[in-house]
Amino acid sequence: MAENKYKKYFFSGLEPGGKPSAPGHGIDLLSLDNEVIKGSNFYRISWLDPKNFENYPMKIHLPPHIHKYTELLIHLGTNPDDPFDLGAEVTMVMGNEMEKHTFTRTTTVYVPANFLHGWWEVKNVTRPWIFIQINQGLMHSAKYYPQIFPKEIRDNLPPLEDEWE
Repeated sequence: MAENKYKKYFFSGLEPGGKPSAPGHGIDLLSLDNEVIKGSNFYRISWLDPKNFENYPMKIHLPPHIHKYTELLIHLGTNPDDPFDLGAEVTMVMGNEMEKHTFTRTTTVYVPANFLHGWWEVKNVTRPWIFIQINQGLMHSAKYYPQIFPKEIRDNLPPLEDEWE
């Protein structure tokens, strides 16, 4: 007779105990951290589909920020004929200089611990794609530096609190 001893290690959607999607992250397929399962690092897997958003470009205008731990931002295309075709155009800014990087191919962005990076913008979406966010700590952590943004952007930011552990 099979026991359900290990059932807690299988996740479908946000069950059990998953957290709802952060604004602009699409539909979360998985959101996992130390609060959901003791000892787990922070993971979020989202489905981004043009049908799920009223309009593009979709901007995540978090102020420039750092994380206590290394972060991986994985952007996966779903085109069966060309899995490297992301099906969208993504722009992200990196470093103290807010250096802008734009890509349209399946891409992983490696963000070292305590490395300043800024907003994330998605536009020209032609098909659904998958976004995976991995923060190599038990919980998501962020320390924000809104003073780096120009005043016109700073004035339109939602209230943010540092999530430093």
